[in-house]
Amino acid sequence: SGYEVARQIRADYADWVPIIFVSGNAGADDLVQGIGAGGDDYLFKPINTDILKAKIMAMQRIAEMRNQLTDINAQLARQAEQDRLTKLPNRDKCLRDLEQLWDQGNLKFAVIKIAIKDFRYLNNLFGSVLGDELLICVRDILLKIKGDGVGLYRATGGEFALVVPSVETLDELATHCGRLLHDFDPSKQFSNFSGRICIYLGASLVSEYTQNPESLLQEAQIALTETKGRKIQEYTLFEAQMREKRDQFIHVREELRDALNRGEFELYYQPQVDLETKRIQGAEALIRWNHPERGLVPPLEFIPVAEESGIILDLTRWVLQQACSQARDWHERGWENFTLGVNLSARHFEYGLVEQDVELALESTGVLPRFIELELTESAVFKDKRSASNLLQRWNDQGIRIAIDDFGTGYSNLSYLAELPLHKLKIDQSFVRGFTSSKKHRILVQTIIMLARTLGLKTIAEGVETSHMANTLSALGCNAIQGYVVSKPIPLESFESLIADQLLSGTRFA
Repeated sequence: SGYEVARQIRADYADWVPIIFVSGNAGADDLVQGIGAGGDDYLFKPINTDILKAKIMAMQRIAEMRNQLTDINAQLARQAEQDRLTKLPNRDKCLRDLEQLWDQGNLKFAVIKIAIKDFRYLNNLFGSVLGDELLICVRDILLKIKGDGVGLYRATGGEFALVVPSVETLDELATHCGRLLHDFDPSKQFSNFSGRICIYLGASLVSEYTQNPESLLQEAQIALTETKGRKIQEYTLFEAQMREKRDQFIHVREELRDALNRGEFELYYQPQVDLETKRIQGAEALIRWNHPERGLVPPLEFIPVAEESGIILDLTRWVLQQACSQARDWHERGWENFTLGVNLSARHFEYGLVEQDVELALESTGVLPRFIELELTESAVFKDKRSASNLLQRWNDQGIRIAIDDFGTGYSNLSYLAELPLHKLKIDQSFVRGFTSSKKHRILVQTIIMLARTLGLKTIAEGVETSHMANTLSALGCNAIQGYVVSKPIPLESFESLIADQLLSGTRFA
């Protein structure tokens, strides 16, 4: 019957073939049965040919619209699984492909996460156009070197992912990672950037501890984070203890965010003593976390987490506000020629927000810029020497003092000392602590002091622990010291008592 034919057409061609019943049976049951069999319309005899033609044209348009809608849905599905810029499958597609391998029972595969070193910084510095070109360049290289049968995906930001099938051992995975690093050479394809483009790798192999494809991706990301922490182009293979470390990182990160809102941070102050007058001339403001259960948390436990997570920006803003406010109060109370040092994170420079945050702290507190000394590391300056030079010059024009912290541990080209508007070099404690017993350390410290004096810069030695060290530094011509020989970092009340003793009794230090 016509009903059976309609059902067969629907079974063979799904919904895209329109069906019009033309029948002499004009009962309601016949119409219901025809539509139920898959008909789109039902005409009763005798037929008006004009009406039939109109119905056919309408059905053709509906079929065309349905086909267009099907094509659009297919295109949207493809776009949902494809990165717009690189045209590579995206993270969602990567996860679905991993799930397919997993469901097939093929558990001999691995994921390698790849990150472009300093991508966010480069993208912010040079703009998204160059950032996009860099991503395309890295994509092209990875497509050439990834290996046969290996899937390449765009993850997020400056990161890619590889799904490597048929990997059974960590040694095989290590060999693959090593080959990727060896073959990665962007110099021939990316000429718009004069610096060296590097990549970090983190990899994870399916093991008995892998819970699901999502956890495999997370493990590769954890391994990648380990590699980033070493700041050199290499790879890391995931190990179980890394998850514990990452869980601890996440725990501290969330506690840090809550701590800011709960007001658990405070500033401690470490005195800086002029070696000529033997009196306190300034201090360095240092953040301390007073945890409600653990008490004072060592900075080495939370500062690296803050740096990696980006929370360091909020912490630095808080320190700037508090330090500038305190410096203003001290100078309103007559503490003349007293400077307060504040550390600036290299990450703050990377995000391009440091100038506006310093400006906001100065304006909102009303402190005179000459009472503030900004301490920055050599690595912070030399991520982008030209921009840093311009920024430091603007700060210098305002009267802000600028010190290079941990001098001697970073950038090796000393020409910048003559080019940048600096005021002080802080000799790193790794040199200071060994210079009384090591001739090489003593020569290094003496050379730094002589170089600074020649360039008209002041020097302050960090980590000074004994009077003998202080006296030796004074004999070498060092201007000031900071360390436990004077005082460890102390709370505000204790620090002000120290200053009061100096003012009232003429106490001399070192």
